[in-house]
Amino acid sequence: MKILILEDNPFDVQLVKELLESEMNEPEFYCTNNLDGYMEALDCFEPDVVLSDNCLPQFTAVDALSILRSRSKDTPFILLSGSVSETVAVDIIEKGATDFILKDRMARLPMAIKTACKQKISNGQVINYEHALNETAIIAITDSNGVITYVNKICCDISGYQASEIMDNNQYIMHAGYQHAGYYSKLWSTIQSGTTWHGEFLNFTKEGEPYWVDTIIIPFNDEHNKPCQYLAISNNITDRKKLEAALAEQQHNEQKKIITTALAAQENERNIIGRELHDNVNQLLVATKLMISLMIQRAGSAGIADDLLRQCNENIFVAIEENRKIARVLASPDFETETLPDQLRKLTESMLTIAGLSIQIDTRLFSESMLNKQQKLGIYRILQEQCTNIVKHALAKNVYITLQTTDHIFKMIIADDGQGTDTGTDVKGIGLKNIAGRVEMFNGLVCTKSSPGCGFTLEIEIPLP
Repeated sequence: MKILILEDNPFDVQLVKELLESEMNEPEFYCTNNLDGYMEALDCFEPDVVLSDNCLPQFTAVDALSILRSRSKDTPFILLSGSVSETVAVDIIEKGATDFILKDRMARLPMAIKTACKQKISNGQVINYEHALNETAIIAITDSNGVITYVNKICCDISGYQASEIMDNNQYIMHAGYQHAGYYSKLWSTIQSGTTWHGEFLNFTKEGEPYWVDTIIIPFNDEHNKPCQYLAISNNITDRKKLEAALAEQQHNEQKKIITTALAAQENERNIIGRELHDNVNQLLVATKLMISLMIQRAGSAGIADDLLRQCNENIFVAIEENRKIARVLASPDFETETLPDQLRKLTESMLTIAGLSIQIDTRLFSESMLNKQQKLGIYRILQEQCTNIVKHALAKNVYITLQTTDHIFKMIIADDGQGTDTGTDVKGIGLKNIAGRVEMFNGLVCTKSSPGCGFTLEIEIPLP
């Protein structure tokens, strides 16, 4: 270790050397009592520590400290004096001295030097850590009110603001307002309690470009253990967020493909079953009915008509009618021969009118030409599903259906005047989930409105080209 001694008393110099040689491993010394020697020592000797008497012939310890700090911010400087007032000692420590030791308590000097050198190493590590942090992260410091008092270069580079534009503002200057008020309220309650907070922000650059940051906010307390400032360390996670959004979009599209395929398969299966009921089962039932009718006629002419045969005939007739209804429900409507409004009127008549409900369909603002075949079929199945819900649950007397195509949006409103439901009740049954799934296929939206005794309204919107 290289030790520079600024002392004009040879006896004191000798005492210092002997003490340090006995306590330290081969120290090197450079001794001087004038300004030229001091400057030469700083240039050539490059000391690890400087020991200085308070008053020398050409300068004072304060002068020596000032010269040293102009060259080195971290070289330990220890005041070594025969007598010094408390005011002088405090003053020189405040100016950057590492320690002060009275000559009549010289035994403390070796430990003071070792402690100072360890502190220098620690300070150097802190500086390195600070440098590394400033080179890799977005740093901002605020006062207890959230007013920004410091930002690093990366913060300025990413945000596009000059430091002078950010300082004395709060961080809301960059926030995009994506997070709700409760998010910020929880943040503040956390850090004001002295607890570190971790979360994400969507910010805007000065030019209005969005960017995401992952942020840790660390509170620093004052002597009363109350937060006096906050350190925010953020990392730019915009690329990660874009990747997450792309993956979510990909998953969403895959899910839509699955739903579309499943619904298409379901539609095909319904058509097959419908045709089977109509072409095969229904024909068998009709043929059986004819045979029973013939048997009844023959039995009647012979005077031996059987009530059991008549009942069988009536049952077969009911089965035929039910079979036809099922076939109509399962089979896909033919939009080549009939318009969508006509198909919907037939549907509501077969499902609602027959159940005693009054139907009104408003198509004044509707243009069917704006819809493709898949959209028409989806709309038909949605109404069919909601008609089933109304018959089963609504206890309604009237149903109002509105079709609209405006501003590149198709809208269908299905409202009933039934018993409704409480807004706190889960109305997302299987029927509504099926409806939501179909609307999702077309990137549409579903909205429900209801309250007890005030009916139920289903609104769907589908974007159009």
